[in-house]
Amino acid sequence: MYVPRKSAQVGFTLIEILVALALITLLAIGIGMTFDGTRSRAQTLVNTMSELAAANVRLKNDTGCYADVPALLFDSTLAATTNANFCKKSLSATWNGPYVAPFTLATGNLVDLDKVSDGVTLDFANVSAAGGAWGTNGKKYVVSAAGVPEDIVTAALVECNGIETSATDFAGRKCRGNPTGGTFDMLFDETR
Repeated sequence: MYVPRKSAQVGFTLIEILVALALITLLAIGIGMTFDGTRSRAQTLVNTMSELAAANVRLKNDTGCYADVPALLFDSTLAATTNANFCKKSLSATWNGPYVAPFTLATGNLVDLDKVSDGVTLDFANVSAAGGAWGTNGKKYVVSAAGVPEDIVTAALVECNGIETSATDFAGRKCRGNPTGGTFDMLFDETR
């Protein structure tokens, strides 16, 4: 005797397809909101600053002075000038660079860091600690970033210090930043 077979379902129902599309849309929105590029640009900022700081330490090991102008790390013609380093003397006899691959320079020999954001520049600074909240009478040598968007400063503080607070001093941290002012500094040496 012949018993007709029930036909097996061949595809997905319309409701199953709509539910799957809704879930995929929600996941895409969540991923898009999580990754807006801020964290990767903050990592680029911190990594570039670390690279410049390490190169400046290598320069000091050779010459006894830190660069005041980032271009001194890769441009040997600046070694003869007295205004490119914090010692204010010629370094041509002991300069053994380049200490870092050349960077694109902005006005004033600052490093142009447009891959982080338009208008971001890097420079070196030494900050006097005398009478300040640091409690020492020496100097702090920093890589200083200016023109940094607020969200990138906040993310860079997390990358560098593990916390998101802005600070006017280092207070046991490697980095300080002012999100509303667009500044971010990384400490690489200090004298007491």
